[in-house]
Amino acid sequence: MYLGRNGAGKTTLMRILTGRIKQTSGEIELFGRKGKKELAVYRRRIGAIIEAPAVYPGMTARDNLEVLRLQCGIQGSDCISDVCKTVGLEDVGTKKVKDFSLGMKQRLGIAMALLGNKEFLVIQK
Repeated sequence: MYLGRNGAGKTTLMRILTGRIKQTSGEIELFGRKGKKELAVYRRRIGAIIEAPAVYPGMTARDNLEVLRLQCGIQGSDCISDVCKTVGLEDVGTKKVKDFSLGMKQRLGIAMALLGNKEFLVIQK
């Protein structure tokens, strides 16, 4: 858990760790590695939910996960069933994300962060 006052830089640090924004000072080390090129490779091992996950509301959970799988270059679609089962979304069928409860949307976000067997999760509550 990472705690701090409002404006202390918690979200900024999470965005830097995940490569969503560029750091302006300091040094980042992930999995014992540092350096711009190495960090880019090792960031692929991180799953994250910072603020709210980006989803397509008119699509199903599986369709959203399939889009993400393709964007990330993850081979094989078996991983989608696995993460859906892990977060309890295996039986949502053709229900669109726009019709999900808040809890279901949160579970979809966690599934998106887990997709691809991530080793390090960054989740902002």
